[in-house]
Amino acid sequence: MTEVDWEGVSAENLEEVSESRADRVMKLIDAITTEIREAHKTKYEMEAAERTAALCLEAQRELAEFLADAEILAKESKADVESTESKQYFFYQAASVGKTSDAALKQKTAGDDEVKAAKKKQYKSEADYNKWRNLFGFLKDAHIYFRGVAKGKSEWS
Repeated sequence: MTEVDWEGVSAENLEEVSESRADRVMKLIDAITTEIREAHKTKYEMEAAERTAALCLEAQRELAEFLADAEILAKESKADVESTESKQYFFYQAASVGKTSDAALKQKTAGDDEVKAAKKKQYKSEADYNKWRNLFGFLKDAHIYFRGVAKGKSEWS
């Protein structure tokens, strides 16, 4: 596997760079999932279990680096929503004729297409972050399982 040089990575190209890391993580997870299915079907060999446990650690390492980037992306998306909402609020306030209530301005802002798009991006980035975090837990459990099989202590094999 090739390492990604994170120098010069910006919010604009993070998704492109992260996608390649996401692909690598997903390939590792797919390989581990295949091994889990194999362990479910037949008695899993201790030597293969050692290699699969190591593969789980490699996937955890790769995912840990990616997870930090996914968290930053989620936080940046949240900040973008706040900025967009604020900008649009003041836009509607300046465009209003006469005195418009705060509640009416907030309602206009919430219905704004630009605000909706920013929120959609935020929800997607938060969902992705949660997905990756949950997959990290899966990898941890898989590592423990295969390590147990390698030591001959698994009750499941």
